[in-house]
Amino acid sequence: MSARKNFGQRIHEYLAEPPGEQFVMGKFRFWLPAILFLSVLNAILTALIFKSDDNQANYSGGIMLSVGALLAWLCIGCLHYSDSTDRRLARGVAGLDSLTLLFVVCHFAGLMYAYGHLQTIRSAERKYEAAATIYNAKAEKVSTDNVEIARAAQEIEREKTKRAKIENDSIYQARKAAEAGAKIDARGSKSASAGAPGLSTSAIELERPLKPEKSSAQFLGEWDWLIRAANLGELLLAALTLIFIRNQSAKTNMPVPTVEDFPSEFGAGVIQDDRSGRRFDRTRKSDSAPLSCAVAPETLDRKRARRKLLEHLKVISHYHPGRWFKADLIEGGILIRMSKRINGVEETIAETRQSDKLLAAIERPDFRGRLLDELIRTGFPIEKDKIGL
Repeated sequence: MSARKNFGQRIHEYLAEPPGEQFVMGKFRFWLPAILFLSVLNAILTALIFKSDDNQANYSGGIMLSVGALLAWLCIGCLHYSDSTDRRLARGVAGLDSLTLLFVVCHFAGLMYAYGHLQTIRSAERKYEAAATIYNAKAEKVSTDNVEIARAAQEIEREKTKRAKIENDSIYQARKAAEAGAKIDARGSKSASAGAPGLSTSAIELERPLKPEKSSAQFLGEWDWLIRAANLGELLLAALTLIFIRNQSAKTNMPVPTVEDFPSEFGAGVIQDDRSGRRFDRTRKSDSAPLSCAVAPETLDRKRARRKLLEHLKVISHYHPGRWFKADLIEGGILIRMSKRINGVEETIAETRQSDKLLAAIERPDFRGRLLDELIRTGFPIEKDKIGL
């Protein structure tokens, strides 16, 4: 009974990739979710920053989300071409993808700063508006009370004026009476003029609310161009990556030839050297036998046959320093390519597409010799005499 695997072992086995295929699936497990999440989140943050608080129609949110979804879809295509069989195309796309990821991360950090700062300013504005409303209500009440006091004071002044007039008339009458010899009681006149009521208004100081130093409109006006430029940068990087893919593939792609069949037999033990046009007899006994398929195509293990083919190609490349082979399974056959480094850049110098008959004959003892003949026939720069077959 096998020991139970722990969490770390399960994760390791899930993430393990065969040699030569590192990060082929990893980019879809890690890179793609990261850039998808950040792209969509950037679109959401941009829509939240520029959303309208009034009842007017605002379509910026939907537009930004659509652009975010478009960028996410383009990123899927770019990640696919980062594993192209064309090494220059793969490295170029991987470099542009790396730059795009860094740009998206910086864009997200900038949007988070702008969104957080904007929320702080808007919160201060809401507090200021609430405090200003309370302040205005209190100031209005104090003003109304002072108006009422002023009106009462005016009424009192009018009453005082009337009383003063009456008192003056009384004093005049008393003086006349005194002149006539009548006795005047002075206490009555003093008590009548004393105790006049008075009103006064007191200055009430209310604490005026402090207005924010910068409004949200001013803040958005300062950051608007930078956010728009970041959105433009993401679109330009995605477009630049597509342009690079388009031009590089147009430069390296060739018209797809028909799949060439690996010769199943040679007529009368004679083959033709395409390089010179000469026909020559094969002297080995095994050459006179037909090259029949050792394995039926229906039961062929194509991946295993590919690995064995790579072993043969590795032996051949050993006698041709600076050149190496690659073999990729395609529908109904296999693509064999020879590459070399030219001016520091890996380039394909020859290729051929063969059917599954080649893979089916992989177990034949004379397979390597016949493979050499086929590669030479299809234009591969191979010197058979170096190999000694």
